[in-house]
Amino acid sequence: MTVFIPGETISHQFFVPFTQGDVSKIYVSYRQNGRIVLVKNVYAGHLTNVTSGVGSSFTVTLSQQESLLFQDNKSFTIEINVISRNGQTRYTSQEMDGETGIQHIREVVN
Repeated sequence: MTVFIPGETISHQFFVPFTQGDVSKIYVSYRQNGRIVLVKNVYAGHLTNVTSGVGSSFTVTLSQQESLLFQDNKSFTIEINVISRNGQTRYTSQEMDGETGIQHIREVVN
């Protein structure tokens, strides 16, 4: 688990197995102590397609004000939810700590 000091600026870079054309929106949820502390929205235009064409990367930066929402010296986890371009399909990652990339993304069946 990653720990950071509230009030500092922190960035996380992610890789997802989708291209800009596949994605409408991505929600990045930060959790601490079993509850959602912050949700950041990432739109398709903020994704950078990887040269191999098999995915994209993006960066999420927490401002000083956003990082103050977290408790000091407590670990937190991150979960990513990807909404497809047609809005019909949602994919989610496993929870991960701030230094771990996405290990698995699975389709969520409604």
